[in-house]
Amino acid sequence: MSRPDKNHVTRELLAQSNLSMTFDDAMASWWLNQRDTGGLRLTNEGYQCLVGSNIPHHTMQVDRDLLKKPSTLLVLDRHINGAYYLDTKLHMLVLFDCKQAVMAELYQDMQKFLKFLSDQ
Repeated sequence: MSRPDKNHVTRELLAQSNLSMTFDDAMASWWLNQRDTGGLRLTNEGYQCLVGSNIPHHTMQVDRDLLKKPSTLLVLDRHINGAYYLDTKLHMLVLFDCKQAVMAELYQDMQKFLKFLSDQ
């Protein structure tokens, strides 16, 4: 499954919102990595925008030690197909890709889910 285009997602969200910001400002403030080939990790502002737009999402707890591992961040960045948000203070991962959220729930173990993603 291919990732949605970050530019397209940003333009659509701007069109649906009442925000008066430019595309460039939205790209810079909503995405942690603005590169076209970068992952779809959201900043807090981007997360708030998607949640405020009532876009379906799924939240799961993640072990604090797992969030500290650079390998975890790399797997998420490379293999999550939809927008996602990491709350490192509350140890939560929020997925906006329903298919991957269901897979994560089926695994019931974030380490096993990450291994599944990296093996694809």
